[in-house]
Amino acid sequence: MPSPERIVQNRFALLFKAKFPKGFYYKIPDTKGTGGRRPFDAFAVVNGKPYAIEFKAKTGGVTPLQRYFLELFFDAGGSYDVVTPDRIL
Repeated sequence: MPSPERIVQNRFALLFKAKFPKGFYYKIPDTKGTGGRRPFDAFAVVNGKPYAIEFKAKTGGVTPLQRYFLELFFDAGGSYDVVTPDRIL
């Protein structure tokens, strides 16, 4: 059975593809087994605008490291969102 966060990710991916058929969506692979950290869970491009996406299984906040990368992405001209079960598209 998929984890609660994976359920949110899968639901978002389906809704994203339905709402933005010409949009680009990429889920960054998990790096837990390699000791690496990813800056956020996924990114998307819609009408030329880049979005960083962090998924949460509950309505919790992001870690300080996640906040750093999301704000860095924003400062570079992108947008970001934290997607929770009650905030999917």
